[in-house]
Amino acid sequence: MNPWKSCVIPIFSLVSIALALSSCKKDKNLNQNLTFVYTSQILGEIEPCGCKYRPLGGFARQKKLVDQLHQEKNLVIGLDSGDLFFKSFSASSHEEAHWAPQAEFMVSIFNDLNYVAIGLGETDFALGVNFLKKLEKKAKFSFLNANLVDKTTGRPLFIPHLIRSYGNHKIGFFSVIDSNLNLPMTVQVLDPIVVAQKIVKELRPQVDILIALSHLEFSNDERWVKAVSGIDFVFGGHGGERLEAPISIGKTRIFQASQLGKYVGVLKWEPANRKQASSPESSYQNQIVALDEAQFGNGDAHFFNQVQAFKTKIAELTQNQVALEQKESFHTLEKDFSVQFSTYTSCKECHAEQYQIWKSSKHATAMVPLYIRNQHFNPTCVGCHSVGLGKTGGFQDISNPFVKADGGKASLETFIQQVMMVKSREMPREVQESLKRDPKVWKHFEAKGLKGLMIELRDYPEVDHWLRKRYVEYMEKKNWKKNFIGVQCENCHGARGLLKDATQVVPHFAQTQFFHKTVDKQTCLECHTSQQDPDFHFGRDRRIKGEQNAQEPFHCVLGIFK
Repeated sequence: MNPWKSCVIPIFSLVSIALALSSCKKDKNLNQNLTFVYTSQILGEIEPCGCKYRPLGGFARQKKLVDQLHQEKNLVIGLDSGDLFFKSFSASSHEEAHWAPQAEFMVSIFNDLNYVAIGLGETDFALGVNFLKKLEKKAKFSFLNANLVDKTTGRPLFIPHLIRSYGNHKIGFFSVIDSNLNLPMTVQVLDPIVVAQKIVKELRPQVDILIALSHLEFSNDERWVKAVSGIDFVFGGHGGERLEAPISIGKTRIFQASQLGKYVGVLKWEPANRKQASSPESSYQNQIVALDEAQFGNGDAHFFNQVQAFKTKIAELTQNQVALEQKESFHTLEKDFSVQFSTYTSCKECHAEQYQIWKSSKHATAMVPLYIRNQHFNPTCVGCHSVGLGKTGGFQDISNPFVKADGGKASLETFIQQVMMVKSREMPREVQESLKRDPKVWKHFEAKGLKGLMIELRDYPEVDHWLRKRYVEYMEKKNWKKNFIGVQCENCHGARGLLKDATQVVPHFAQTQFFHKTVDKQTCLECHTSQQDPDFHFGRDRRIKGEQNAQEPFHCVLGIFK
């Protein structure tokens, strides 16, 4: 489906208005249409993670959109407003090793997506200024920032601005960042308004269009634009807002396209009437395009394969990574007591009823959808599909998350292959028929199996039910002392493996001063974030057995939520 011809997709908005660019040069024949593709706060998301039903986003889908725009014979200019490479300002211990190759991969992708420039956000500095400078050398696009300087030398850290010619158009670009964000200690942030005023004064006489990539709080965008006249378009980033229609402040238009690459902004700018080339009037069409499966499928095949290959590389890095914590660790409490994660294997000894309910929930089999999307070694994903990853008293080695009775480790890949590497003849007929509904899905399964099948399990209930049941059956056959995989009791209630003098096991209910039954909603929101699960509502979804109409995912006979 061509999104530009669609009239049924509700997330598209169309704005077509006359825009007076008072400072455009009047002696130029501005006769070439331009298309600006703008993004912001991608936060390292290279493809839809699968946490949300029919998730949006992904570079392969964006590439398909860009190719469609190229067919319209317009010049396509890609821009990003920052927070591109990493999801946070600092990496956890189990993520840090993967973030450098992830950023390098994203640069290679952006090199092929017609990006001209990116502004920088605070999370882009997660691996330090030096890493970002090395990354810049690999990019065919510019890293822009005008108000960050070296605290010692006072020199700009990155290119403050640039001017590019497109046909008869001269376009100026610059970027500023909010002065209140978390940045490295070696970096000094200059006042973005003062800096922007100087740049506009310098660039405005030289260009036909002046564009700012703003990485400020959304509320600050309006404030600083009012203080800096002469900018035509502002592409905002830090707020993560999705503006279906731009905000107008004087002759400046502010645009934002949401976050995580779920939506892409497309601004088609048409210069003045060709019969009146000297007229400053121009028009534009702005659309916020949802990168969804219905319109774009898996996206551009070459990009899709590149992403899958990179995911395999991440899995290999994870499997080869030496565990950061080779021996068991403990979180010290007081009075010679410490605590670690016991996992459900200990909890079920006393809480048999809760265990029976839990094992039939999707929390118990949270690894299944990750395997389907080949994300089962992605530390960012595994962190929310397991218990205790990277935490004191938990586990560090994703490759070996099972502890055997003798204290040895057991492999995730070995176990998951036993469960998921199945031939069609092993499947019930209804499961086979479910997969055969889509010939492409069945062809992939016959050739490569379930790994990386990329289906939405909720659209294949027969497959979903059979795989999760099979997973539990294999899980229960194992005589593991600990199993950290799956969303478990201790995800909500905290580590409960109480020890005295680091050796003597003590029932947690014997020392109630260390624990409480109340589960605060913030515990759930650590993974059910607004980005990954925007429809999650704690008050509605806190369904506990014992409460009225109790349903999954939360079943805890004695649990108390607030």
